[in-house]
Amino acid sequence: MEGNGMREIAPNLLDSCERIVAAVTDVRNTVNQSADDIVAAMDAAREQILRDEQQRQADEARLRALNEQLGAEIAEKRSAEQELRALNETLEKRVAQRTEQLRRTNEELSRTIDQANRLVFEARNATRAKSAFIAHITHELRTPLNAVIGMSELLLDMELGAEQRETAGIISGSARSLLGVINEVLDFSKIEAGKLDLETAPFSPAGVLRGVVDTFTFQAREKDVALALEGVDALPPAVAGDAGRLRQILVNLVGNAIKFTAEGVVTVQAEVLAASAAEVDLRFEVTDTGVGIPADRQARLFDAFVQADPATARNYGGTGLGLTISRQLVEAMGGEMGLSSAEGRGSRFWFTARFAPAAAAGAESAPTAAMRRPGRNLRILLVEDNKVNQKVAVGMLKKLGHGAVCADSGTDALRMLADEDYDLVFMDVQMPGMGGLEVVQRLRAGDGGGRNRAVPIIAMTAHATRQDRRACLDAGMDDYVAKPVSTQRIEEAMARVLSPRPSADRDDGPAFRLDRLVARLDGDVALAGEVLDVFLADTAQRLKAVMGAALNYDFDFVNEAAAAIEGGAANAMAEIVTNLARELQQAAIARQQEYAVSLIGEIEAELERIRQAV
Repeated sequence: MEGNGMREIAPNLLDSCERIVAAVTDVRNTVNQSADDIVAAMDAAREQILRDEQQRQADEARLRALNEQLGAEIAEKRSAEQELRALNETLEKRVAQRTEQLRRTNEELSRTIDQANRLVFEARNATRAKSAFIAHITHELRTPLNAVIGMSELLLDMELGAEQRETAGIISGSARSLLGVINEVLDFSKIEAGKLDLETAPFSPAGVLRGVVDTFTFQAREKDVALALEGVDALPPAVAGDAGRLRQILVNLVGNAIKFTAEGVVTVQAEVLAASAAEVDLRFEVTDTGVGIPADRQARLFDAFVQADPATARNYGGTGLGLTISRQLVEAMGGEMGLSSAEGRGSRFWFTARFAPAAAAGAESAPTAAMRRPGRNLRILLVEDNKVNQKVAVGMLKKLGHGAVCADSGTDALRMLADEDYDLVFMDVQMPGMGGLEVVQRLRAGDGGGRNRAVPIIAMTAHATRQDRRACLDAGMDDYVAKPVSTQRIEEAMARVLSPRPSADRDDGPAFRLDRLVARLDGDVALAGEVLDVFLADTAQRLKAVMGAALNYDFDFVNEAAAAIEGGAANAMAEIVTNLARELQQAAIARQQEYAVSLIGEIEAELERIRQAV
């Protein structure tokens, strides 16, 4: 039984043991494999540790290098910061210094600007004061000159011996020469003060040039100097501008050229520089073969009162203002002036001027009423603050057969005009307190209570410009006499204002009437036409020369030419031209340049009216 049981258990036990052995074998194999793996893993770990150590060492080396680099950079930065701080401190010091310098400079500049502004203000005030002084002093100079000229005229009208008459004539001539110098200085001061007014009227530039050359033809011939005119045919037939000022410039340049040329030729040239629909630019040249100008004196030649040589004033005369005035006129006309010269070889003066285009040449002026001799024994009020001028005017009026009472001021004049009736008033314009213009305005407005409100009033003043004349007429005066006055000019002014006047709605037609000339020539129409043609042509030609002479202060020539014009006008029955020519003679005797130029313009305009009328 037990044997059977053992036989039954033995196989199972054997099988279990085999399984145990197999399991142990598997465990051993597994353990062996795990050990290998562990060894391999440990080897790999050791290698990794070595690599990590190497990497760590490398990292530490790099870190040390970075630390060293950072330390160096920190040190460099600290050094740079120190340098920057030092630079900042230096810069701040420099900025502070520069700021202080700029502050002081700005303060100094501000003081300089303030001083400059004060100087400019003072200069302007000085200029105004100088202009006012010159205007005042010329008036004050004209006042005694008026007395000298007036008294010498009265003296010359008396019964004198030959020696006495010669002495009185010298006094009169010297006074008129001095008056010419005063006029030139006044002209300069007017330009310098910016009170120069240029006219704009159509004129022929070629006509102006020919007129200037005609003016000096006789003078050049006397010196055996050839006078040539070139380029005029290429000029436009007409431009618009101030013909009188252009003549004045050319007269000065041509006059100087002939004055300083003993032999040879003086050439006047003109050309068009540019022309458009808006403006015309012309260039003029005056060339001579005279003494020439030293190079070291040319730069100052256009300065006031300067001449090329101190001996010039002694040898040739003059104030040294001609070129100064000419250059300022040129600049006012939009041009420039220059010269080139060599001592002993002659000079060339040139200038440019800008004009406006014009269709035809002409002139502006106002007609003058025909004169008739006034009646006698008039009651006249003379308003004049200067006692000497009073005596001169009263003496002249007495020669004409009239008595006069005097008012010493404008206030006295208004009072006397309110108390008494007068046939005529002579009114000084420039008086202390109430001036002549104000007196007339107040009288015409009825301040005198209505008495003498329409009495004829003639202005008497040293100011002789066209603007001054217009101001007198606009104020309500009837006529104008420029000082120094003369008996003839007073008589002619009285004749004008006391002549019967046409009513406002009456039209007498043109001042010149051909039928009167025909009647004077016993009805010969053909002869009247010939006389008129000769009169117009001859007078126009003479006026060219007269204008140049007036601008050149050659008043003797103006006086002689005006007398010739008066005779021709009287023969042609041109009464207005006759009267204007007489007044021009008086302006020449008084050496009133601007007034003479104005009268020449009026004569030219009257000639044109006669042409239109016939």
